[in-house]
Amino acid sequence: MNKIICFFTLFFTLFFAFSLACYAQTPPDGEAEKITTEEIKINVSATDRAGKFVADVRKEDLVISEDGRLHQTSSIRLIAPSVLIALDTGGANRLAKNIVATRKIAGNLIAALAPSANIVVMQFHDNVEFLSDWKTDRNSLTRIIESRTNFGRRSSFIRAIAAANDFLATAPTENRHLILITDATDSRDDKEARGGNQKTFDRRHSRSRCRLRAARACRARAASQNTS
Repeated sequence: MNKIICFFTLFFTLFFAFSLACYAQTPPDGEAEKITTEEIKINVSATDRAGKFVADVRKEDLVISEDGRLHQTSSIRLIAPSVLIALDTGGANRLAKNIVATRKIAGNLIAALAPSANIVVMQFHDNVEFLSDWKTDRNSLTRIIESRTNFGRRSSFIRAIAAANDFLATAPTENRHLILITDATDSRDDKEARGGNQKTFDRRHSRSRCRLRAARACRARAASQNTS
């Protein structure tokens, strides 16, 4: 099947400080000079011309331009990624969705991630299930994928996206990424979603009809008054 795999890039967090307000003139005797500074955090990704991640970036390598003013970074640090891998293991067509291939893709992704990466594994079929908590142990995660993933009759893609979004809020770092191994079809929630959207449309359409009837009534009264 055609799988959608969302990849990511690691990023650095830069810090730079700039003066918000200061006294330019020499303060009178007995008054201390006041300077207010603020530290700003900026997340950036660093890649070479070939698109490969650069891990040895120094603060001296970067300059920040703000409204024509240049700022030098005061510090830089690498943020470990928090990666949620969501495996689609559901659907009626098991020939198209091969769970062996899905497991292999997930295993290769885990092996390719940085050693510092925090990883959690989720599968979705008839239900959404988190198979682990945040871990850095690659061997443990690989065993979980091989032993605990199973195939279901349906694919709960919509629910999986919502659950993944909520779970990413618990990530140990702010460098959060979601990787989906799926064909992006939903065989469970599509009717429910369409039903919910239809109800919302009906309510909005009903309000629109009411406003239209009210507007027509107002115009009719105005026209009657003008003719009289």
